[in-house]
Amino acid sequence: MLRQDISKKTRFELLHCFNSFRKTVVGTGNAVLSVRSSVLIESVEMITHEESNVNNPTLQTIADQAGVSRAAVSLALRNQPGISVETRDRIKMIAEEQGYRPNPMVSALMSHLKSLRPLTNVGSIPFITDFPTRDEWREFPTVLRYYNGANQRAQQAGYHLEEMWLREPGM
Repeated sequence: MLRQDISKKTRFELLHCFNSFRKTVVGTGNAVLSVRSSVLIESVEMITHEESNVNNPTLQTIADQAGVSRAAVSLALRNQPGISVETRDRIKMIAEEQGYRPNPMVSALMSHLKSLRPLTNVGSIPFITDFPTRDEWREFPTVLRYYNGANQRAQQAGYHLEEMWLREPGM
């Protein structure tokens, strides 16, 4: 469904729904964010589906026919891991038979929500140095820039950059 296919009333409802959701998310944990985003997605799907003259099946109708959860359908349609190849192919076939098309409003909303979600620390990446002393590498501006850039990128990806000195006793 294209933006111009949606009435002004629906755009207002979506905007209101999103803004009220955004206000309630501030300071909440990931579990609450997940529940609230699920409710919001259902609301957006319901509002946009009611406005559409095209009978586009939802993830839930595909899930019901495939005998899986809505989350499994979402993962399969996005080729995400965690779903067997056979199940993924079966879900994709059912979606194609039903004429499923991703809802661009929901896709845009999910992209925005994912950008707001803080990444958890998924692991550590070593920053290995072999200078004569533990902190001597900090005296070299180029190496310090490498460290700062690597640290920034690691944090964006949910990792922690850990300094490791190869001359550490016991190493």
